[in-house]
Amino acid sequence: MDNEADFITRLIGFGLNEKEAIAYLHLLKYGPKTPSPLAKSLKTYREDVHRTLTGLIEKGMVRPSLDSPTVYAAVDLDTALKKQESELREMEERKRELQELSQQQRFRPSDEVSTFKIIGASNKSSLSCYPQ
Repeated sequence: MDNEADFITRLIGFGLNEKEAIAYLHLLKYGPKTPSPLAKSLKTYREDVHRTLTGLIEKGMVRPSLDSPTVYAAVDLDTALKKQESELREMEERKRELQELSQQQRFRPSDEVSTFKIIGASNKSSLSCYPQ
């Protein structure tokens, strides 16, 4: 696997989709761009690039300029990954809190599962469920 493909694979593993990973790498390599040249470079549609850039902005990987037309720049990798790491720490903390609350509530999950049989009438829109 070449370096670019390896880099893209790792970005996907970090939560980006393939289009976001490719666009982010392109912006890192070639610098800030407006959507039209970026779409041309990536051989895709401008609308697709806008959706991809929106996802990257939400993930903290790309910053839009305040200029018109808007120029999009990749955030340096360390800064971008710190945001991802911060979100991961927050998720871990929420998980711990949920586990503590679950223990306090003393939830008792049951191994017993009820099954239901669907009894159909001649009119399919009036299906009913009855426990077996």
